[in-house]
Amino acid sequence: MVLAVLCSLGLGAAHAEDDEGTLKKRFESRYATLQLLKDDGKVGETSLGFVEVVDSKYLLETIEAASVPRGTTIRSFVSEENSDRSKLYALIARVTSTKATLVATRNAKRLYEKASGSHFVKLPSGQWIQKKQLQERASAPR
Repeated sequence: MVLAVLCSLGLGAAHAEDDEGTLKKRFESRYATLQLLKDDGKVGETSLGFVEVVDSKYLLETIEAASVPRGTTIRSFVSEENSDRSKLYALIARVTSTKATLVATRNAKRLYEKASGSHFVKLPSGQWIQKKQLQERASAPR
């Protein structure tokens, strides 16, 4: 995604490609585990473009997945994901001459649209809700 943006702007890919390539590999290596954590209701997407643990009782839970180092907690997994998202948002913002916060909120919207109904999303108010419940609220007659 970032590489496509960089190339479309005609920028030299050497510097950005290293960053984008490294980030892409890390995102890909975490993707299945992130989806599993979302499916289990332990991690959700925020309206700011980051992931958070839905309930603090999961913070120190160890992830049992071959794709992550043994002993990795959900807290450290989420921290790594958010750190890489911050780097990606900054990279895209630099290339597109915009703000990283704008890139992040656009990504949050995209991730919300891709989320399954059982996944949790965090409202700007700070409340966690499953996407299907939010959709039901929106479609309920008033």
